[in-house]
Amino acid sequence: MSSVNVGVVAIGDISEVYFDNVEKHPIVNVLRCTGSDPTRSIEKARRNRITRSHANANELLADADIDIVLNLIVPQAHDPLTSAALRAGKRVYTKKPLGITPRRRYCRGGESMQADATWDARLTPFRGGRSYTKTSSAKDGQV
Repeated sequence: MSSVNVGVVAIGDISEVYFDNVEKHPIVNVLRCTGSDPTRSIEKARRNRITRSHANANELLADADIDIVLNLIVPQAHDPLTSAALRAGKRVYTKKPLGITPRRRYCRGGESMQADATWDARLTPFRGGRSYTKTSSAKDGQV
């Protein structure tokens, strides 16, 4: 199995749980991180042997080395980040619930956005200590 490269958005206290546990999974490489405080992001990257701290989430989403975005951002900003990550062609791992309909729409707060034909998104919400995976491919018409 090949390894995956992760970029972490939001590096508050909960991020330490992820940084501590990623060591148990040798195929997962946390390469990048970003947070609201650039100085804290640099320090968090240094302490956790992360190769680079980005100045903001947009920079991280544009990083070609990132396969998966770990979305730990505050609930108010969660949906825009997930949408932007999917549009950037990234896979998303999140603690927040998501909704996927058979019409290939990513549902958020009563709104929906049509899935682009180039999406091949693997959305993995994390709830209650279990991971639930839903794979959707707009190209293949699968949900």
